[in-house]
Amino acid sequence: MGFFNNSLSLMLWFWLAGWWWHKRDDFRLGTLIKTALLMLLLYSAHPMGLSFAGMMMAAMLAGLLLYETNMKGWTQSRDLFLKRLKGLVLSALPMLLLFLEFAFRREWSTDNNTPDVKDTLEKIGRLTSLVTLNHDESGWAIATSVACGLLLIAAIMLRIRERRFAPADGLILFFGLVIYSILNPPSSFSGGLEVPFRMGLIPFFAIMFWAATAQFPAWAKLAVQTVALVLTLGFLSVRMPVLRNASDYAKEIYSCNGAINARATILTLNYDWTGHTPEGQPIADRIWLFNHVDCYLGASRSAVISDNYEANYWYFPTIARWNTNMYQQTDKDGINFDNRPPRADMLSYNRRTSQQIDYVLMLSYTDEFKDHEYTKEIFSQLEQGFEQIFVSEHKRAVLYKRRGL
Repeated sequence: MGFFNNSLSLMLWFWLAGWWWHKRDDFRLGTLIKTALLMLLLYSAHPMGLSFAGMMMAAMLAGLLLYETNMKGWTQSRDLFLKRLKGLVLSALPMLLLFLEFAFRREWSTDNNTPDVKDTLEKIGRLTSLVTLNHDESGWAIATSVACGLLLIAAIMLRIRERRFAPADGLILFFGLVIYSILNPPSSFSGGLEVPFRMGLIPFFAIMFWAATAQFPAWAKLAVQTVALVLTLGFLSVRMPVLRNASDYAKEIYSCNGAINARATILTLNYDWTGHTPEGQPIADRIWLFNHVDCYLGASRSAVISDNYEANYWYFPTIARWNTNMYQQTDKDGINFDNRPPRADMLSYNRRTSQQIDYVLMLSYTDEFKDHEYTKEIFSQLEQGFEQIFVSEHKRAVLYKRRGL
């Protein structure tokens, strides 16, 4: 339910935060440059990981100040805090300049959505963010949530028994910031979809970060590793059949590859983003797993494919020609091929753009759509300007070529 880059940014967040914590008192130029490069790498991935990395390092910096003030006194801890803050800001400058350029370039809008606190907390408790392919994953997601909750309780009990504070207790502040962010999701800032859904994992990361500061006995560490392995195998047992069906479907779509010229402009009419097996059973009931499955056809050729949505939204760092944008230039009355069912004014594309649509790829079409006004328009245009040249094994992909091509 999110960009690959969004997931990648989480890993880079952990890497950056761990590196900074390890090198927090190393103020040499080389260390500052390496930290700056890691920040730039994280910025290049996604704002999600970048935002929480910033929150986490700020919270840990504040926690260090409180911890060291108690241990060393105000003057010494203050001076060290300022040195750390200066080093962090210097390393962040290149990334901050790029981030500000992005912020001033985008059109800001007010988010009028009022979050439902009860519903949000329930989704966090059930860890619905891990239910990504099929609702059958729900049981394993709840088990993961319970395991993390037990780990937190154990860590709290150990810390109470130890009666000690740790340098990384600023992570408690980070957990508070995470909960505030979850209950007030910045969807208008992100420019992306499903932001609250993607943030559902973050509280569990915060829990595990702080729990790791407790001194668990060896048997407890082994138990946590065992539970993690069981949960991983459980998720795999549910997801692998879905992924096998998804792979078969993607292969079927790609089977039309040989019928398409090396350079091509392809308009895709996708009637089913979730996908169905040849027997008509849904492949993934939790996610739009196949809304861009046709883009595999662009991997082996120089192709213009209609649903390159990054070319349709200005906040992606791409250079796109708006005057040949298929979202805009095949629309009719403000409705285009991205609609369900799709609608496209294919025959006027050449008049609008001086370009041609070479192929029309129809995915997962069934007769349930045949009486729809948009479907009748589609088939009328296909009869006038295109000829059918390929039908896949289970008829989930039907390819049309422009007449005269």
